[in-house]
Amino acid sequence: MSLRWPLFLAGFNLMLLQLLYVRELSSTLWSCELAILFVLLAYFAGLSLGYLVGERLTSSQVALGWLVAVSLHLPLLFGIRLLAGWLRSTGLTWAILPMVFLSTALLLTGFYSILLPRALVGRPECLPLSYSLELLGALVALGATVLVPGVTSAAPVVYEGCLLAIGLSLGPGRPMLVGGLSVAIVVLALLGPMDRVSTLYYYGQSFPELRPWQDCRVLATRRSPYQKIEVLESPKGGRALFLNGLMYYNEADLRWYNTYVTLLPARLRPAGRVLVVGSGSLDAVARLSQSAGSITTVEIDAEVARVGQELFHPRRELGAPWTLVIDDAKHYLATTSEQFDLIVMDVPAPFYLQTGLLCTREFYQLCRGRLSPGGILSVCLAEDFVPDRPNRAAGPILKALQGVFAAVVVVNGPESGLSFAYASDQPISEPSLREAALAVKANQVELVAPEELSDSLQGHTPATLDDLRLVWVLNRWNLEP
Repeated sequence: MSLRWPLFLAGFNLMLLQLLYVRELSSTLWSCELAILFVLLAYFAGLSLGYLVGERLTSSQVALGWLVAVSLHLPLLFGIRLLAGWLRSTGLTWAILPMVFLSTALLLTGFYSILLPRALVGRPECLPLSYSLELLGALVALGATVLVPGVTSAAPVVYEGCLLAIGLSLGPGRPMLVGGLSVAIVVLALLGPMDRVSTLYYYGQSFPELRPWQDCRVLATRRSPYQKIEVLESPKGGRALFLNGLMYYNEADLRWYNTYVTLLPARLRPAGRVLVVGSGSLDAVARLSQSAGSITTVEIDAEVARVGQELFHPRRELGAPWTLVIDDAKHYLATTSEQFDLIVMDVPAPFYLQTGLLCTREFYQLCRGRLSPGGILSVCLAEDFVPDRPNRAAGPILKALQGVFAAVVVVNGPESGLSFAYASDQPISEPSLREAALAVKANQVELVAPEELSDSLQGHTPATLDDLRLVWVLNRWNLEP
């Protein structure tokens, strides 16, 4: 049977692998730009290996490879997650990277790339058409991912179905086809329980508040075009929000983050108009709702905002007038005519270029243009700022802020383990800051003296659109064993 049309399905499934595995495996590596790059390298290494050996394999070997793919491609993800959790618990974190690389390169993408060289045996002139079919399949899968609602949830079923269809073209014989179909049914039936157990075990090994992991619950798993969103409930009933494998919020420890990034600066501008960049759990909106005059949230991912309302803070709990805008914050600030008394940056640390762009001088210029006179921009500095230390994450952010705003104040929040900056076009007095800290019970707040701040930032360059080394710094920290 001709291998021509299965090339379309191979391209289709290779693009689905981008959705199912690149995001999943990079989150297993504490998701960041470097983790994504590493998984993509493994992805293309597997393709290269398949192209290299494809035409040398016998039909029986290819049929056996197909049966292995049907049996292992979906369960492999959960097996890797379980193994990664065990390696973290035993202190062998360094082994996760090579393990992910080998499993991806040898077992995932390689199967699909053996089809193209086999289709060209004796017919090298057919390469343009054959490769075009593979690319067309990838484009169709990409379009479906973006345009068809719910396709991300159905991706495992579609993926396994395409694998079965590819098997028909390989002519493996009726017994093997029946065996492949039976295996696919078992795999899809066990997919939900496997996903739940591997998720709970992996996060339980990584976060003490989620132990014992057997007593936790997975409340939601969503895949949006931007990220994987998960909500877990701890044995004590607290809920935690994960974005691409990183804990973005929990109801115990991370409440101090919102105290410093949201409540404290809000006390300096009471009853004002507030813009919150990023929705997450909507905890920032819930905390501000009792004091702010109005609140606007701009969030690029509608699914994150939906999860926040469903599982953390329903709209009925939000007292102040609240407006949700689904848009890129850069575009929104550049096009809106609204003025705000406080802008809160409630976004993940700059592990990605996308969030790194929200720490640049150019973005802060957009923020300043939307602040009313005396308005305040509140920013987390992604680390604990310590004078006379390198401050490789906080330094570029602070230099960018100082290049835009006349007044920049830094506070350390020991309860949160992080530092925060408040920027304005007017001075922010120390007495007013201490009074605001006492009002929100941030009793351990530490103000960084202006002279210490100035001395510590010497030698730093601001984060800009042309200089995002800040993302590289956080990526390196994130991947350290």
